[in-house]
Amino acid sequence: PPPPEVVDEPYVTPSTALDGPPGHEFTMSAIRFLFTGVRDMSGPHRDGVALEDIALLDHAGRPLQISRATNPGGRSLPYEGPDRAVDVVDMTKWLDLNFWQTDEGLCCRDEPGSELRLYAPGADHVAGYQFATAKDAPKRDPTGWRVEELTADGDWVLLHERRDVRAPTDRSTSYGRFWIVAPPPPPPPPPPPVYITIG
Repeated sequence: PPPPEVVDEPYVTPSTALDGPPGHEFTMSAIRFLFTGVRDMSGPHRDGVALEDIALLDHAGRPLQISRATNPGGRSLPYEGPDRAVDVVDMTKWLDLNFWQTDEGLCCRDEPGSELRLYAPGADHVAGYQFATAKDAPKRDPTGWRVEELTADGDWVLLHERRDVRAPTDRSTSYGRFWIVAPPPPPPPPPPPVYITIG
């Protein structure tokens, strides 16, 4: 059966999942990736998009905690659903076989598209992101995408866009970091050694 529709609203989780006073509710910000291109975009080989993992980064380059991931309109094989993209486990993967099927609001008819939504506390402070190639099928490596944030008004706002990206050829390999804002500065060099002469 097709997956249930996901409503474009901030996700709220009880405080049992996060630190905070009893009964407090934390609003989960949402970030979505709209994948628009893969390595092999020709002929019968264009059958999906896949990633081993994906992470959202704060301004210091640290990964944010992701509460859940969804793939509206997607179709995955068993054990290859969107949760596998954020399980922080090597050699698992997320696969969407509906890359060439469209959903309302995602992309135009006859154009590719796949949506991966990430819900995380503090996602409104996302400064960058990174992801890694899946363990197999290089043809499904993403090469183009948009990153959008869900506002309090229920609108999606563009944060970042990449096209014609050269995906790594190696499997289970990071694309590197992509920064939405300026990356954090490098740490300062260590102070020079101090030599003391005695006598």
